[in-house]
Amino acid sequence: MNDEEIIENSLNRLCILKFADRQLNTLSGGERQRVMVARALAQETRLLILDEPTNHLDIRQQLEVLELIKDSPITVVTSLHDLNMAASICDEVLLLKEGHSLAFGHPDNVFCKSKISEAFEVITEQEFLVPSNSKHITFHLA
Repeated sequence: MNDEEIIENSLNRLCILKFADRQLNTLSGGERQRVMVARALAQETRLLILDEPTNHLDIRQQLEVLELIKDSPITVVTSLHDLNMAASICDEVLLLKEGHSLAFGHPDNVFCKSKISEAFEVITEQEFLVPSNSKHITFHLA
């Protein structure tokens, strides 16, 4: 596959081919974020590092980017502040407190009530949502 095909494929994967002829400074924050993810994908590396790839995206676009990350055949290291998102797509997570590792491993083990409460100084609850058949973490100030 040549460079142009790789770029077009990346743009198509994020449904942003329509932005190909626009200047970056004319795009909204969410459009720009999707362009940056497409640019990273076009590099065709074995390791992709993404910093808050869902920032500035609407709900559908967040889900599309998360699905893309989850289904990616390459290793993706990403920072996500939404713990429920991280739990839904990550094989392993690193939980930090003040820049230091508090826990590392499978989301089910790391995202327990006590560790989340310690990391963020909040009261944490874990619920099971029947309609979506999924776990959900909630928190509030202590």
